[in-house]
Amino acid sequence: ELLAAAASAAPASGAVLELGAYCGYSAIRLALALPGRQIVSLEVDPIHAVVARNLVAMAGLSDRVEIWIGHTSELIPRLPLHYGPEMDGCEGAGSPRTLPFAFVFMDH
Repeated sequence: ELLAAAASAAPASGAVLELGAYCGYSAIRLALALPGRQIVSLEVDPIHAVVARNLVAMAGLSDRVEIWIGHTSELIPRLPLHYGPEMDGCEGAGSPRTLPFAFVFMDH
């Protein structure tokens, strides 16, 4: 409930970034609490990432929840390359430093 309430207080547009997927529970909770929003979760452990991806798929949320595998120091710099700085609802669109995330949750 606390995580959903905090995420709901974030700006109404933009995706959610989770650092540390573990088994995908938080990503699923965030996706259910924020309908229509994209959830991107980064996980360093490939086994945990596979479990998370499977649970997300079983929850029917694979279209909105992505689980990336790798260390945050390697993945975070790749986010703008994947999403681009001009995602809908992103303040300061056009700036190469702008990321499309309205809420970041670190679960370590």
